[in-house]
Amino acid sequence: MCRYDRPSDRSESPSHSGPHWRRFRASLRNTRPSGVGVARRVGSTESVGQLRSGFLSWDVHLQKFDRQAEATFDLGAARRLLGRTSGFCEVEPGVGEVEDDGYAEVYYGVEPSSDVMVAARGSSSGVIRLICELAAELRMAVFFPTETDWGVAVLGVSQVDDLPDRSWEGWENFGEGFRPPTPVVCDGLEDLAAVLRSSYDHWQTWAYGHE
Repeated sequence: MCRYDRPSDRSESPSHSGPHWRRFRASLRNTRPSGVGVARRVGSTESVGQLRSGFLSWDVHLQKFDRQAEATFDLGAARRLLGRTSGFCEVEPGVGEVEDDGYAEVYYGVEPSSDVMVAARGSSSGVIRLICELAAELRMAVFFPTETDWGVAVLGVSQVDDLPDRSWEGWENFGEGFRPPTPVVCDGLEDLAAVLRSSYDHWQTWAYGHE
C-alpha cells in the first residue's frame, strides 16, 4: 500500500551537495561502525511498521562516474527498473519504499542527478538485489559501510578507471580526512550481492552490539 503522508525535506533537487548527500552525511554517525547512538534490533521477524520506524538504517550510496567525474544517471531507466521491482511503491516524487521480507527507502530524485541512496532497515534479499540491478542498469559505483569505514564496489574492471582521484570534492561527504578506498571489482551481480550481504551482516552485528 502506498503512503503519501511521510514527513520529509526532499523538495530540493539532488546533487553531491543536495538532499541525497545531506541525508547521507547525516546518516554517517548512525550507519558507520564508528557511529554513535542506541541501536534497536532489526530483523525479518519485525513488521514493516516496526522496520520503518527503526532508529538506524544500513545506507548504501550509488554514484555515477564517467572518466573520473560525476555523471548523470538515466532517470528514466531507474524509474522503469523500480516500477517492475516487486514490493516497490513511490510514496512521493523521487522517493520510494520497498517492502518484501524487509523494508528500505529509495531516494532517486525527480531531476537528473548523479546519485541514488538506499536506506535499508531490515535484512532483505530483495533490497540487495535491487541495489545490484540499479548498479548494473545505471552503471554506478556502490558505496557501502565496512567494519571500519566505507568501501566501494564496481561491476567490472572498466568501471575502476571511471572512479575519481583524491581531488573529487565528494570524498568529504564520507568524513574529514577520508581516503578513497581500493575498489572491490565484482565480476557480476552475484559477486556484488555477496559483498553487500557481508557489509549488512557486519553492520547488523555492530547494531546488535549496541543494544
